[in-house]
This record gives sequence, structure tokens and C-alpha cells, in this order.
Amino acid sequence: MLLHVHEDIHGYIYEPHSEESEYFYTTFEGSEALRAAGWKAYSMHRVSRYLHESLLIDEWLVFVAKVSV
Repeated sequence: MLLHVHEDIHGYIYEPHSEESEYFYTTFEGSEALRAAGWKAYSMHRVSRYLHESLLIDEWLVFVAKVSV
């Protein structure tokens, strides 16, 4: 799953990738962890810092590219 991820004061916001310059992808395990936490692509965008850091540590969330526009 391709995602645009950005941080605010409450945690991280995971949105489906569209035309943003930076994006990440999740492995199958990462997608399952997000779903198990209650995340839904178009209705719930916020992810806790704990879950975000867990995905990064386990390498289930991978930075793909920063596309220059």
C-alpha cells in the first residue's frame, strides 16, 4: 500500500498516496498491523506514534522516494 505520511502534534497522519512528493509503502505485515489497530484508508487517517515507530523498527513501513516536482 502506498501512503503519504506526515506528522502533527497529535501523532502521524497516514493518507493514501496521490500527488505528494514523498511516499512510503507498507509490507503485507505492515498493512495487517495498521488494520489490526483500526486504521482505515479513507475514514481514519491518524496513527499513534507507537504504531508508527513499531512499523519503522520492524521495517514494515519503507520510505520509497522523494520525487522532485
